[in-house]
Amino acid sequence: MEAAFGTVGGMLQTATKDRGDKPFLMFEDDVYSYADMDERSARAANGLREIGVTKGSHVAMLVPNQPEFLFAWFGAARIGAPVVPVNVALKGDGLVHIVDHSDAETAVVHAELMDRFEAVRDRLPKIRRVVVIGGDAGDDISWDGVAQGDPVDADLGDVDANDLMMLMYTSGTTGLPKGVTIPQRQVMGGALLCTFAGLNAEDVFYTCLPLFHANAAIISMWGAFGLGTKIGLGRRFSASKFWDEVRKFGATQFNSLGAMIPILHKQPERPDDADNSVRLVVSAACPKDIWEAFERRFGVEIIEFYGTVEGGLTMAGADAPVGSIGK
Repeated sequence: MEAAFGTVGGMLQTATKDRGDKPFLMFEDDVYSYADMDERSARAANGLREIGVTKGSHVAMLVPNQPEFLFAWFGAARIGAPVVPVNVALKGDGLVHIVDHSDAETAVVHAELMDRFEAVRDRLPKIRRVVVIGGDAGDDISWDGVAQGDPVDADLGDVDANDLMMLMYTSGTTGLPKGVTIPQRQVMGGALLCTFAGLNAEDVFYTCLPLFHANAAIISMWGAFGLGTKIGLGRRFSASKFWDEVRKFGATQFNSLGAMIPILHKQPERPDDADNSVRLVVSAACPKDIWEAFERRFGVEIIEFYGTVEGGLTMAGADAPVGSIGK
């Protein structure tokens, strides 16, 4: 069945027709095409539906950066089940707050994080089922089974572009984290931002930022998807391995948050620092005093932006003064 325009399912269907075998996701030594993303998310959608996940029921995800995060997220979105990405560093009260406050009925948890989930499981009365990725599921549900759902399109035709796709929690700087509602249609805002920054379909994206954060999930992942290009995904940020992974993927762009640029700048200088494929860094909070030195050393251009998961955004143009985030 044809998915509704502006939905995740619709975007995946269209991308498969238009781009098919074109690479989309690169992770370590694996490459997944647009068609692969469509098929694997359809399997996940049908697998999730078989275990009782329905439209409108929330799915909490405690999963580090890896392709299965995207298969599960896109799959849940295809059947209208909003995903709640959970910070993988959380435990105890912080973990309980988000999972319980979000009204999640299903939890998708990576095996390496099951210990901290089990430690608070008796405080999560709304959780009805747990899917375990990457290890023995025990009495819970194995992701391997869910991922082998029927590959036919999972859309039932009742998922709308205005339906909730994600409930993403703020960092909780001034209080407990708050859930921000993100509808299906909003994910394509990532592509709009990337266009404003001067990126296009010939660029190759890279992110090692966590997929539970809007920067990686919406700006990088859906930005690349909307432009019809490919993206390299790193497991995590590593200053010593960062540029090697960038070169491996041939990335021409990456996003930076907080202390990333200062940390990279503090690494010992190498004669090949500027010998990389990156042309543009879309940065948030690059310190003014190292901005130009970083550009010279690594042969890149920095464009600053400021925004939050709530959707507000300010972006500086290419001619903005150093240190500016725009008007």
